[in-house]
Amino acid sequence: MYLIGQGKLGVAVPDASGVERVVVQLRAGEFFGEMALLRDEPRSVTMRALTKARVWSLSAADYSAFIRETPSVLAALEQVGSRRRLELRAA
Repeated sequence: MYLIGQGKLGVAVPDASGVERVVVQLRAGEFFGEMALLRDEPRSVTMRALTKARVWSLSAADYSAFIRETPSVLAALEQVGSRRRLELRAA
């Protein structure tokens, strides 16, 4: 999982012709990569830096420990994940 400290990143997915395009933009204070940890599945999108950015990573082990200590965060991440899946389908 990754936390954006500064800058802007784009969520890029291939369109019907296979050309990658940015469909969602994320800014400082937002995060990505949570779905791979929540669902234990491979990443499904590509992130592109749209500006100079600073990003911090949270290892799977640290993520698991954090969720065990603060289970309410898991519910919030699930909600974000559901919203993001809908946004990607609509794009």
